[in-house]
Amino acid sequence: MKRLFVFLALIAAYFCLGGRIYASEGGERPLFNFVFAVVNFIIFLIAIPYVINLLLGVKLFSFFKDRSAKIAFELEGALREKRETQETFSMWQTKIEKISDEIADLLLQGKTNGEKIKGEILASAKRRSENIIKESRIMADRETGEALKFLKRGILERSCELAREKIKRTLTKSGHTKLIDKSIEDLKEL
Repeated sequence: MKRLFVFLALIAAYFCLGGRIYASEGGERPLFNFVFAVVNFIIFLIAIPYVINLLLGVKLFSFFKDRSAKIAFELEGALREKRETQETFSMWQTKIEKISDEIADLLLQGKTNGEKIKGEILASAKRRSENIIKESRIMADRETGEALKFLKRGILERSCELAREKIKRTLTKSGHTKLIDKSIEDLKEL
């Protein structure tokens, strides 16, 4: 408290004497006025932190010193985080490039496998169509054979009927007996 009183007394004296010096009559001393103004300014610069220290109870110089240390520490932390972020970014960039390469490889493999499977499917379809055509021909030949057999039987039956009718008309009793005997002999040979 005593220091504050002394300091305030000095400031009051400055204000009182400073005005008196500038208001004096007589010869002006420019060098003295300049030196006086510089000294007053230096005192004022020193007095402001001193008064703040006294009034606020905060050591201003230590505050600024601590603050600059804090700022330096935070700046180092920010630089460290920036480096870590850049390393992480480059790591992820590398991973993305690798994944892009893998995707390109997978697409190429997929295209190659697709072409291979397409070829296999086309070959299988061709084999199946050839088998179907072959089976169709076999079935057509079988159906044609059966139809021919049916037609032959029909023709034979019709021929037999026509022959029977002709034989009935032209065959006599003695010719009939000869025909029966011949048929029996043919059956015995079989």
